[in-house]
Amino acid sequence: MDLNDHDPELGVELATHASPARPPVLFVRRGRGRTGGSTLCDWLIQRARRNERRAQALDGDLRSCTLKTFYPAHDADGIPVQDGASVPVNEALGTIRDWLMAELNSMAEDRVSRVLDLGGGDRIVQEFVQDLDLANFAERFEIVLVQAFFLGPDEEDFRHVLATIDDSQFDARRTILYLNSGVLRTSQDPASVFLPVTQHQQFKELEAAGIKAVSVPRIICLDEMRALGLSINDVLTNRPGRNGRRAPPTMQIMVEDWNRKLEMQHRQAGVEDVLP
Repeated sequence: MDLNDHDPELGVELATHASPARPPVLFVRRGRGRTGGSTLCDWLIQRARRNERRAQALDGDLRSCTLKTFYPAHDADGIPVQDGASVPVNEALGTIRDWLMAELNSMAEDRVSRVLDLGGGDRIVQEFVQDLDLANFAERFEIVLVQAFFLGPDEEDFRHVLATIDDSQFDARRTILYLNSGVLRTSQDPASVFLPVTQHQQFKELEAAGIKAVSVPRIICLDEMRALGLSINDVLTNRPGRNGRRAPPTMQIMVEDWNRKLEMQHRQAGVEDVLP
């Protein structure tokens, strides 16, 4: 089965198909590390592909290389894979800046969406946009520029957002705050643990400015899924993972339910049209 195929028997709820003329999206993951951003970036890429849109991972998180693992640039025979992950050769600021510039140049030409994961590298994003008028670049070449902050329940996550979100390069209407329940402990209740953040006056001010909040449900079987070498899309399409094993039925049900809930959260927040 091709990555874009869909088996209706799986009951996977797909997003609404968009026009082929839809402009490419540069989706920039921001926020502190260890907040579940790589999992959501993987889902966004697969969501685009299920909707017959091309999307490429830009994996600048060299400490984990999650997206590079799921989207290798070459197959087992060394043949280049279309839209395989692009990775900088090292973490030096100058190297990453040159890498990003090259990717943006390519994006303006090939019109393929990019999902940028720097693993919490907000300093890199801030310094990069000082060198390039990113908003003007996106407008000039008809690219949808989206920034997404990933937050756990730690109030320090939110303070980090407040310290970096006032960047004039990014449109508030294309800014998403992901409240990720996936990083919670089993004993924590998602309905209450994020209240110190969502009830914060500055959080309400961000929402009033047009910024959208999306609650990300927890995948209880995520660690088991990763241990089997499975991506989210492997489970949704019942494909074997890198280890040659398919997801067991209980895992399929859990991931399908998570996928439905996440689609609903994006739909309710009204941000479907700015996703890759």
